[in-house]
Amino acid sequence: MKLSIGQVAKLFDISVDTLRHYDKIEILKPEVNKDNGYRYYSFQHLDQLALILGTKYLGISLSDIKSIIESEDIKEYKNLIFRQEEMINQKIEHLNKLAKEIEENKEMLNIIINFKNEYDFSKFQIEKNTYSFYCIDFKNLLSGNFYKEYWDSLNEDLEEYFYIYDILENKELKENENFLCIRKKEQNSIFMENTIKSNKLDVIKKNIHGSAVVTKFYGNTEEIENYLKLLIKYFRCEETKEIFIKYDFYLPKKKEKEKYFIEIILKIK
Repeated sequence: MKLSIGQVAKLFDISVDTLRHYDKIEILKPEVNKDNGYRYYSFQHLDQLALILGTKYLGISLSDIKSIIESEDIKEYKNLIFRQEEMINQKIEHLNKLAKEIEENKEMLNIIINFKNEYDFSKFQIEKNTYSFYCIDFKNLLSGNFYKEYWDSLNEDLEEYFYIYDILENKELKENENFLCIRKKEQNSIFMENTIKSNKLDVIKKNIHGSAVVTKFYGNTEEIENYLKLLIKYFRCEETKEIFIKYDFYLPKKKEKEKYFIEIILKIK
């Protein structure tokens, strides 16, 4: 059985122009009827077209595909299959990460929708734990030659980003714009230490020992700042110099101020 160019285009959901282009660059040449000049494709052509489209979908260029076809070497086809397998595995890994992030985002949105800010601070449970933060001076990092390598090595097993807000003497707050902090889970702290040493990262380690308030808040920047000041006042944080803030969600708004869902870690006596 032979199929016309239109039938093949419909079967593979591609344009006739695409098939004509493949014919022009000689990676998929149909048979030509000498009597009427019409182009026809056999089932063997369909197998080759499926290989071309699948390979192209994975990001392999048409020029590379053409080189493999023109080589007429079965080993080159085998190498192509290995390349496809590797790229598919990478895409599967990437899609699995995206699927995990989507599930986490769904859970986060459900929490936010049902969340109410707590202003009765007497209800807060005081946690006694150790929180370790690795604070990266990004200005120095970005001025170096290997910042991409450093960032990738951190991002490979990154847990959570935190920002530091400095508590000034007048109890006003100021975001520390020099540092971005990473909090690692306890079981991964050794990994983080080794990453820092192996990459010679410019990192300051900060620990919160003893009692701390850990809570959530949903509001705009002004509401967040007022809430933080109320916390500082209620828990009498005279010796505390910093608050660690994690932004879990950002909600842009056109007519109102944008809103954030944050986690707050505040050391207290």
